[in-house]
Amino acid sequence: MRTQPTIFELFIALAVGFVGAFVVVWPGLTSAIAGVAIAVALVPPLATVGIGLASKAWYVSGSALLLYLTNLFAVVLAAILFFIFADFEPPATEIGQQRKKKRIVYTLVLVAFVAVMLTIVTGQTVHVDNQRDVAQEVIASSLRDFLGIDVRDVSVRERRVTIEVDAVVRASQNIDRSKVNAIAQKLQSVLGKEVSLHITIVPTYNISSGG
Repeated sequence: MRTQPTIFELFIALAVGFVGAFVVVWPGLTSAIAGVAIAVALVPPLATVGIGLASKAWYVSGSALLLYLTNLFAVVLAAILFFIFADFEPPATEIGQQRKKKRIVYTLVLVAFVAVMLTIVTGQTVHVDNQRDVAQEVIASSLRDFLGIDVRDVSVRERRVTIEVDAVVRASQNIDRSKVNAIAQKLQSVLGKEVSLHITIVPTYNISSGG
């Protein structure tokens, strides 16, 4: 989740903001709960950004940064709206009211921006997940005639003109290159793009006890 944010994270962050604001307003509840809730929403993705930068994993850093901004803007917006509806604000002058409206508008624009980005990322994630499911089914069905074959993991990376498919297969026998090429051709016809297929074979052996 920290490296693959979706639109659902936006709704979770809004809920966290409402809960945090409610704890601050409601008498008898400690405000530390709000601090913990907000810290849980903000600290992990920000830490992931740092880890990604340190390891030069730019995709990880970018995705975690998007999640951090989503949580930040959504929590702020939810808290602002809750305080307004709860009438939990000091009397303000006309200038103060104008500034408050501007802050709300700016926050709404930022939340709308991250919502659009998350919608795009969610669509891409669903698309890749569907491609992975299709690829796993094609590989498994193509190797069904081989004894002792178990497709353990399949990953898909879509490039501009090709799709890279990596599969980890547990097998008690070797798979020749012609079979791999045939599977790649079948994947290409199903996915609609040129496919580069790489299969890692993990050998398995059956050993029975006895004299």
